[in-house]
Amino acid sequence: ADGTESARHESPDQARDMDMKTQQAWMGAKNHHIVSNAGKDFAQKREEVKNIIRRIIGDRVQEERSARLVCEFISRDDMKRFLRADPQVAYTSFSEVRSTLLSDKVRLQKRTMPDKTVSYFYQDVKEDGTVELQFEMDAWHYQKKLR
Repeated sequence: ADGTESARHESPDQARDMDMKTQQAWMGAKNHHIVSNAGKDFAQKREEVKNIIRRIIGDRVQEERSARLVCEFISRDDMKRFLRADPQVAYTSFSEVRSTLLSDKVRLQKRTMPDKTVSYFYQDVKEDGTVELQFEMDAWHYQKKLR
């Protein structure tokens, strides 16, 4: 192959336009994820998609690196203003953590969105209190982990 083979039949401009329309149609959906092409080959993108699926179904994510970020507190209103002014931010989503269940190493969170939808998260916590692994799960898996 000379590197010009593609699974797509559209021109690059048509493909970008179709991708943008698809992203806009799915924007705001609970499990809408965008996997970037930046700096990745197909195998890396496939692994990222598999990790997204693992998070959704409540499995551990393979070979994922995490980083701890420390920043000054920014109020919710200021954050909304900053994000809405940034043309690179397609949409924003804010939630309020309603309950957190802790053990030495595990945290389960139930977050309520402004539209009253609920999201559930599992976190593995290191000894220093930082989150080592986090993934979103559905209500069934959340209830199962509460037992």
